[in-house]
Amino acid sequence: MNIINYPKSIRSSVYLWYFAIIAATFELVLVLMQFMLENSEETVGSIVINIILRLLLFIILILIIRPLLYAKNWARIVLTILLGVFGILSMIVSPIQWMLNNNVLSFFENINLFTLLFTISRILHIIFVVSAIIFMYSREANEFFKKKT
Repeated sequence: MNIINYPKSIRSSVYLWYFAIIAATFELVLVLMQFMLENSEETVGSIVINIILRLLLFIILILIIRPLLYAKNWARIVLTILLGVFGILSMIVSPIQWMLNNNVLSFFENINLFTLLFTISRILHIIFVVSAIIFMYSREANEFFKKKT
């Protein structure tokens, strides 16, 4: 099947999933940079292990995203559960806990470049995931998956 025959909603969903992975990669780089700046005595091994685990996760996600183009409904379900439910929860729980324990205005008083970039990336990351899910379950996408079963 040629990519031209894929519904636009499926292509859009796939691109948005890739953008979400790019945002997650950017967030990882920011966190690692901050970690290295603040914890110079930490072992390089813990940083390398963190990077390897995240990269493996990103590769697995790419391998799950690709079958969407071939109307594999299992991929749609796995992405919805893993990234749509658990992924979004993991991205919003910490900020919600922080807001409950702190004055929200103090966030803006103490903001630095790292925090600003991370916050923007995280917001975009969440938007990419939610949008990808919406496109995966659009009427056009549902018809595509039904035709292929």
